[in-house]
Amino acid sequence: PVLVTASAQLNGTYTINNLNPTGGTNFNNFQDAFAALACGSSGPVTINVEAGQTFSSTGPLVANFSGGPAAPIIFQKAGVGGNPSISFTGTTSTTDGGLTFNGTDWVTWDGIDIMQGGTSSANWVEYGIHILKAAGNNGSSNNTFRNFTIDLGTSTITTARGVFMANSVTSNSPNGASSNNTFDNLNIINVNSAGLWLAGSTTVGNQDIGNTIQNCTISFKDISTAAYGVYLTGQENFDVNNNTFGNFTRSNNSLVYPLFVTGNATTSSGSFESNIVENISNSSTGIIYGIYIFNGGVVNVTNNIVRNLSTSGEIRGIFSNAATTTECTISRNRIYGINTNSVGTAYAAGIQAAFGTNYINNNMITGITGNTSTQASATGASGIHISGGTLHEIYNNTVIITGSGVRSAALSWSATTAN
Repeated sequence: PVLVTASAQLNGTYTINNLNPTGGTNFNNFQDAFAALACGSSGPVTINVEAGQTFSSTGPLVANFSGGPAAPIIFQKAGVGGNPSISFTGTTSTTDGGLTFNGTDWVTWDGIDIMQGGTSSANWVEYGIHILKAAGNNGSSNNTFRNFTIDLGTSTITTARGVFMANSVTSNSPNGASSNNTFDNLNIINVNSAGLWLAGSTTVGNQDIGNTIQNCTISFKDISTAAYGVYLTGQENFDVNNNTFGNFTRSNNSLVYPLFVTGNATTSSGSFESNIVENISNSSTGIIYGIYIFNGGVVNVTNNIVRNLSTSGEIRGIFSNAATTTECTISRNRIYGINTNSVGTAYAAGIQAAFGTNYINNNMITGITGNTSTQASATGASGIHISGGTLHEIYNNTVIITGSGVRSAALSWSATTAN
């Protein structure tokens, strides 16, 4: 005979407290709680994690479970004191994740820090949070991550990201998207590549929909790789609002794109609203584009502050450089202190539009400083520069610039096809 022991499905309130063993309604560690949830839940589950306690995980902590709209699963800090935390160690691979959601739905992670436990390339973790699709028809959706720190530590791996939501399996239906996830009040530090990198399908009908990034703070280390505060592709109806990106220096020629969207005209639409991009400098020739619409559909860039950006290379406060089908509204933004120290052909612009249809209105643009070189027609400083596109409506903007390069102007126009 074979004795089979079946665990009861969780339902109700539980604790994680490492001072007590696993048993009853307590789990000694996250691994035990995740294993219990993998057996299923029969109703709402709340797991209170004791404030100030520290935990560890060798390898990823994988959530192979889901809640539901009437039966969510919540992990949350409980009690007075600092956030509890988990330190993750990885392997020699450059794609190790920490907290990993794999086709996971309706889970909240609230007030529990995620820390780098690795000390070298032999065991660094590259992604603080790794969000995967379990199958082409099973994405990770309706999850909430809020009120905690992600610290990538001393890692020098150029792909290290605070949050990486991957298009890991090709979506073959809307259910294969990772949609309606919220990232709220995250403090993401010691980033190399990206604070949050959300990648969905660029197939119409299968793209991620309705993901929100809000109230987050992101800062970077000084290493030689492109830096993205938020990178979005295959994201429809995205909402990026009230975040702060910056307060760091780079000393190499790598690119810095604090807010970036790409994809195509029907799978990358949404809004950047009320964000702050500030205090970013590069002593070398690295390009800085504060808000960069590289490709997309209908994108609204409103009420943002972009300030105190400086490099010896090309620099833009806001750059609409997308496809001819893109419609971009750039309105009510404050852009100031945009400076290039270049002695070559680089120039500075508060706003530049290069493709598509752009509605540029009611922006305040001041302190745009370009170089004084006369080496090429591209030098100088522009408040608003139009270099291409289909249709532009520009009105009610206030522009003050500094610099004597040959393109220095409140409004400059080098396009041959735009109206």
